[in-house]
Amino acid sequence: MIYKMNDYRKAYCINCDEDVDYITKLEKTTVTVKDKTFDVLLTKAYCKKCGEPVFPAAINKANDIVVYDGYRKLVGLLTSEQIKEIRRKRNLSQTEFAKLLNCGEKNIARYETGTIQDKAFDLLMRLADNDQSYKVLRQLQGLEEHQFTEIKMYSIFLDIKEMRELNLSNGFETKEMISYEKGTSKNGNKSEIKTLFCN
Repeated sequence: MIYKMNDYRKAYCINCDEDVDYITKLEKTTVTVKDKTFDVLLTKAYCKKCGEPVFPAAINKANDIVVYDGYRKLVGLLTSEQIKEIRRKRNLSQTEFAKLLNCGEKNIARYETGTIQDKAFDLLMRLADNDQSYKVLRQLQGLEEHQFTEIKMYSIFLDIKEMRELNLSNGFETKEMISYEKGTSKNGNKSEIKTLFCN
């Protein structure tokens, strides 16, 4: 067990029946999320006066993020901090990032504060991290003046195909983000990409 003293703050103690100062300790804790059981270090708070556990809201929220990120790491999903890093890399606000990914702003806020994203959306955020894929996403949302070409669309398809082969999409099989159809396009290519979308 690792002990860590914290600045004294107030939290309600049931045993003392009053707001009290507390200290925090980092403790190894076994948790279960969905079908995964694993160990994480959680911050536990204890009443300075009687030693009983107290539950400050800020600590509870921070522990939730630790637990959910632990699950994400186990199953190969982006963590909350990695999602923030991708957004910041593109110099986007949560509103702008949501527009790019064609989702609600609240979804981005939730993913950055612990809510676990599904595999389809995780793959989409990984595409936003790739420079070439990012440009195509911007074009699809009307955020770029220049129109994307079929060659670029084919390139993005290959990017996703490679990500799947590298297992970066974590067994993503349940929902297609790319609809790829064999045929003959106007410029003579043997195949063309029909749609790229995110629901």
